[in-house]
Amino acid sequence: MRIVSFLFLFALYLTTDTTPPQQDASAEGLRSITHNEMLKLGGDLIAIYWDSAAATDQQKETLQDLHNISQAMVVQGLHPIFLIDKQNKANNDAFNLSYFEKLPRLMMHLGEENVTELMEESFNVPNVAAFVLDRIQRGDPEDVYSFVSEEDLLDFYEETDRKPVLLFFTSKMCKTCAANMISIQRLATSLKDNVTTMTVNCDGTLDENNYCSRILMRKFPHLLLLADDVFTNFNGTYTTSNIGSWVINELKEERKEARRKEWAEKSKEIFSSEYYEEVGKNAYDKKGRPKEWPMKPNIRRTVKQMDDLERRIEKLEHNLKDFE
Repeated sequence: MRIVSFLFLFALYLTTDTTPPQQDASAEGLRSITHNEMLKLGGDLIAIYWDSAAATDQQKETLQDLHNISQAMVVQGLHPIFLIDKQNKANNDAFNLSYFEKLPRLMMHLGEENVTELMEESFNVPNVAAFVLDRIQRGDPEDVYSFVSEEDLLDFYEETDRKPVLLFFTSKMCKTCAANMISIQRLATSLKDNVTTMTVNCDGTLDENNYCSRILMRKFPHLLLLADDVFTNFNGTYTTSNIGSWVINELKEERKEARRKEWAEKSKEIFSSEYYEEVGKNAYDKKGRPKEWPMKPNIRRTVKQMDDLERRIEKLEHNLKDFE
């Protein structure tokens, strides 16, 4: 319910014609606070770092316009938008950070996820509203499944009557994946009736690592949409609205043939058991190495066989000692 009413208040404000009063932004309702005071607070924190001495009239007007959004957040039991001024000597250390060279700058910290993000878009009311709303809503983590192996993905895909799958690739080298996961979880919840969402940790299990290596996954985060037996790459900006619009557009009937054609230019493979059964007749080279995806050694099965073999050897050695 919190998300629904929060959305309504944002929409109500953005569609209302308001004429801001000509006075200081802080006097209009945005709460002034020091950087260190804010860090002591819990929960989700949203702050605008600014320079009251250098701010333009337009920037001050934008700050005044944000008062209604701040009030909407308080109504929902959240912190207001905080205002941190460079002119306050108590904030000197904070403004020495390189990313506060250009002001004003919006910063948001999500307490539950321990993720901090800076808004890169132009500083105006629509961008601030979109940035905050895109991050403050939560999805259900249980709606995001963990990738196990290519074979299991193929089985799952066909057992669900080829229900589309959104694959989110992550890695420990990815600096934004934790923040992006918030959007992925939100999308997984909103799209779960039509799309299954999975995460692939390229630093995870042997099966995950092997999959990422074999498809040359080197850039993170990365999204692949599996639909109609082919994969499509996402190349846009990682926001909930951008990814959601992309998924919905790609699943339109008129995009089906275009996606197949785009995939055919990259690979001859079709993600279906029928395809792999056919190519499986010639799936291995002279050295016994698999040539086709996902016709690869099942590493998990191989490790289990090795463990079983070691136990058998130990048992034989033990029996041999008893015999002697």
